Amino acid sequence: MNHFYFKSAVLLTAFFVTPHAVAEDIAVPLPASVETSAPDATTTDAATTGAATTHTVPGDALTTDAATTVPNVVSTTVSSTTVSLSADAAADASATVHPPLIVTATRTPQTIAQSLAPVTVITREDIENSQALNLPELLQGLPGIDLTTQGGPGKAASLYLRGTGTGHTLYMIDGVRIGSATLGTTAIENIPLEQIDHIEIVRGPRSSLYGSEAIGGVIQIFTRKGSDKTRVTAKVGHGTYNTHEADAGVSGNSSVGNYSLHAAATQTDGINALDNNNPDNDGYKNQSLTAALNRSLGDISDISINFLHSEADDEYDASYSSPADIDTSKSSQNIVNGEIKLYGIDALDNVIRVSRQRDESSYFKNNTDNGQYDTSRKQITWQGDYHLNENNIFTLGYEKLAEEIDGSIVYTVNSRDNRAV
Repeated sequence: MNHFYFKSAVLLTAFFVTPHAVAEDIAVPLPASVETSAPDATTTDAATTGAATTHTVPGDALTTDAATTVPNVVSTTVSSTTVSLSADAAADASATVHPPLIVTATRTPQTIAQSLAPVTVITREDIENSQALNLPELLQGLPGIDLTTQGGPGKAASLYLRGTGTGHTLYMIDGVRIGSATLGTTAIENIPLEQIDHIEIVRGPRSSLYGSEAIGGVIQIFTRKGSDKTRVTAKVGHGTYNTHEADAGVSGNSSVGNYSLHAAATQTDGINALDNNNPDNDGYKNQSLTAALNRSLGDISDISINFLHSEADDEYDASYSSPADIDTSKSSQNIVNGEIKLYGIDALDNVIRVSRQRDESSYFKNNTDNGQYDTSRKQITWQGDYHLNENNIFTLGYEKLAEEIDGSIVYTVNSRDNRAV
């Protein structure tokens, strides 16, 4: 299937043709995570299966390549699923297995085999099997990714995709851009794994589709969604460094549509990142909530609403603080996203998305305000996919992004609008 993309912004116009093969049904089981065979500019020692790698050392601590110590947590999971099976449903269970679809590489649904870009997909099963406790630990060691952290759980993490800078990777949650417009970074350490359904990582330039932030690539996170089956889950855990974690969720289907509600919390006393400065353990606490509702109107349209809230309290060691100083921070991430998809209007599929994202960070020294940085984003996106024929799609889109910043620093300009087609 061939895709044609058109994008322009401020006197810059680009036209791209991306050929790839026609998808075929594959009647073989697929691995939990799938990796493309396209060459990458940066490789690591980790296996390229899409799942993160952690290295266990003697004792009760885990360590990553970033030389950070994290708690070893023992958890118990309780899951209850209500399923209604008919004869037809039983037959469907043994039907042909289709390859999973991705949307980040070209902004249109396609299989990994169809995509020319190097793509890694991390599934929910991969996340659970990895035993990673946070997102940086999960991403550590994946192809094309170099990552450093400044301590244990919840400490600032810097990710370098294909050798580019930390500000050259675009992070998205359910199609919504995230991050701080003032700091120029995204606090991936505060995105809880418990709220993630799967992750798509596209390595290599994607600026023609997403703008200058995607020079190194795009990492898009998809939160948990509802399903046709009613499912209730709960998990509790306890580990070293006085680490506690708990999460619970329910998903299913009602007369309104598919729904999902999931809450999670974790806290730890942490470790001491700097022995010669601030000689104390650096604790961390995170609480999060996601909610999703999707209603399908048959072959005509889909309507969905997604919500994410995450807040974190962090203790950290500052390089220029005295041993008696106590450095802490508070941060929060809020995303509200509404989307409607209209199918088959004169061979044109339309996607309209309206979203709002707010990123807040506050820093304290000895319980005294030491800086505040807030970013608010409002985003409107329209994308039209015109099916020229069975194997060719022409994609046209419009996006408006309005950003406002606020905080302890007085800026000459505190807002900006970006428009692109």
